[in-house]
Amino acid sequence: MIGRRFRMGIICAAAGVASFSASVFAQDFYSGKTLSLIVANTPSSGFDAYGRLLARNMPRHMPGSPNIIVQHMPGAGGAKANEYTALIAPKDGTAFTITMPGSILIPLLQGRAKFRYDPTKLAYIGNADSGTRVCILAARSGVKTFEDLLAKPVTIGSSAPGGSLYDYSRFKQVLLGAKFKLVTGYPGPGDILISIERGEVDGICGLDISTLKTLRPTWVGSKEYNTVIQVTAGKDKSSAELDKLDIPTIWKFVPADKLPIVELIVKQQAFHRPFFASAETPPAQLAILRQAFLAALKDPVALAEAEKQSLSIDPSSGEEVTQAVNSMYAAPQSLVDEMARATQP
Repeated sequence: MIGRRFRMGIICAAAGVASFSASVFAQDFYSGKTLSLIVANTPSSGFDAYGRLLARNMPRHMPGSPNIIVQHMPGAGGAKANEYTALIAPKDGTAFTITMPGSILIPLLQGRAKFRYDPTKLAYIGNADSGTRVCILAARSGVKTFEDLLAKPVTIGSSAPGGSLYDYSRFKQVLLGAKFKLVTGYPGPGDILISIERGEVDGICGLDISTLKTLRPTWVGSKEYNTVIQVTAGKDKSSAELDKLDIPTIWKFVPADKLPIVELIVKQQAFHRPFFASAETPPAQLAILRQAFLAALKDPVALAEAEKQSLSIDPSSGEEVTQAVNSMYAAPQSLVDEMARATQP
């Protein structure tokens, strides 16, 4: 018995030394390093704004104060950057990504075997904002309310399926009866907003309020553009700013039999601005990235920058994002199938 206890003591001590050594190594690891932050969207998008905010402010909260450079990798609604991060990017904690929540959701709908990344196995660093998404149309369209969208055909600009600009427009068509003609293929929201100004399309749906206020700060509440609906992450949530303008939430218009489907669709807003690294990232480096991420989003300097850019900050931890993603992937297959029919082409 004594010999066994002695051996166990040695094993535990050795494990403790190994853990301590790994932690010390990670503390030194980032000194003099340059990290890559991959943005799975175009420059001047909301994802770019959040990525650059973190790139500027995380280094102060990391041992060694490494540099972080931003690289853009748009394509396939975020799947291109996700695959790169999962398979090709460095796996030592020097590369991480901000992606679109739809790209985390799409393998659930189309089958994980079709993708070269598994959302349930990514190393989530954290989420910067829970987000509220809106539909906004040019006043010339004649649409003033969401009820108008149920009666009047309009053209809506959209990116590729898998992104919120497509999926959120599509489910309003299929589940709620909105008379949308979707014009797809735009690289990002900035291009659609320009198209609205040119009169090529009438509006955009599924755009988060932070991005809209960053790219077009005068549109909300103006006479030239009408914000007709806000889509929130739950029935008990709404934007105080949009509430003051009497803009209703989507829940007012969702029939009881469609409610479970819409609730599953919008659950992705719990990871509205998700950051992740390769699943193979060493635990010690991942812990540092997670700590620095949350610390940066509580930093008065970063919060002042976010306020100037009209970026909403409502962070959640990497562990919380992991839990939210796993919860979605645990949904009954029958409900997932309904969701796929409501959001896919």
